[in-house]
Amino acid sequence: MSVLVKTPHTKFEIKIKGKGKLPMKLKKWLISEYGQKNVCSQNASDDQAVNFRKTDWWKNRSRVTPSRRIKAYRGRDGLTQAELGQLLGKSKHFVCDLEHERRGISKEIALKLSKIFKTSVERFIS
Repeated sequence: MSVLVKTPHTKFEIKIKGKGKLPMKLKKWLISEYGQKNVCSQNASDDQAVNFRKTDWWKNRSRVTPSRRIKAYRGRDGLTQAELGQLLGKSKHFVCDLEHERRGISKEIALKLSKIFKTSVERFIS
């Protein structure tokens, strides 16, 4: 059995490892001290390594396209489509079309996007 206590905005974790079950008093104290959502206990048999490429999540994941990156970066930076359009010298509808793959991303737009989002131009070229 291992127990991991995670607390937000702190730099420490409490790890308790050993064979057998964790004493219930200790587990209750950890939960009362740190809250149920911050205490994670698992059996040692659950600690096996998993090849993520063989999981359903990996097999069914969506491909990250340049259009999806635009939307993600725009969200990260708190920009509306209209604001991004203004930075590009284009309309809100232009940005909407880019994000929904109704319009291709030209090299010129990819270069502008890379400067706006401070990332490599390759992120926006498929």
